[in-house]
Amino acid sequence: MPTRLSVDDRRRQLADAGLALAVDQGIAAVTVRGIAERAAVSLGVVHYCFENKDAVVGAMADVLVAELGEAVRAALDAVPRTGVGPSAVGETVRRGLAALWAAIEATPERQILTYEITAYAVRADGPHRTIAERQYRAMDDATAPFLIDVAEATATTWTVPVPVMVRSILATLDGVVLRWLVDRDSDSAAGELDALADRVAAWAVAR
Repeated sequence: MPTRLSVDDRRRQLADAGLALAVDQGIAAVTVRGIAERAAVSLGVVHYCFENKDAVVGAMADVLVAELGEAVRAALDAVPRTGVGPSAVGETVRRGLAALWAAIEATPERQILTYEITAYAVRADGPHRTIAERQYRAMDDATAPFLIDVAEATATTWTVPVPVMVRSILATLDGVVLRWLVDRDSDSAAGELDALADRVAAWAVAR
């Protein structure tokens, strides 16, 4: 007999089906019927687990937020911290951005979906507007510890508050990714990330 899934497991299955559908066809293609077909379940199963499409998109976003946060942490945790002073900060941040970019460049459809869900959430009414806030908070929470650790490892102090730095770095990265999704000009993106690393290094002073 097939194993009966718990409600939580079924919700995750349906959220994954919604993500797969959205990656293939865009967020506009995500409907209750489309998710049921992708997950090979009845419409009743989807309606039992989710009140409506907004609820499904919220669950999809939660999965995506967890993935984004983990990807950022994994990339940044693997970056060697060597040297001291602002120049070492620049090199460490440059390596961190390169690690992040490798993950981004390997998943263009996932990146497009992130922007689509953000726009969907901003337009939504009620609690689903917080989807976009959760996405950015996950990135903030993964990036801030890296900057704190870099300053400690390189014997430097930041001249700009870490939350301000995080917001500026991620806003710049957002723009670089979106432009790259349009033109796929990886060389220009690399140059922009180098400039960002130099800007971050300028915020550091030796202790």
